[in-house]
Amino acid sequence: MQSTLAVTDPAEREKAFNTLSKRAREETHELGIGYINIPWAVGPQVKEWQPFPLAFYPSNIHGIVLK
Repeated sequence: MQSTLAVTDPAEREKAFNTLSKRAREETHELGIGYINIPWAVGPQVKEWQPFPLAFYPSNIHGIVLK
């Protein structure tokens, strides 16, 4: 993190950020903090929504059925 933040050259910042992102992804092993299948499709106009099980992101948005 410190070496990435130390990069001040705009031409090199994207490369440094990508390197940091890849390392962070490898070290987290896809473990997320928070809720799984957060109820994004709730409200008075939503008739039905079946999100994908154990997804780390708002899933099956195209499967929302409105009244």
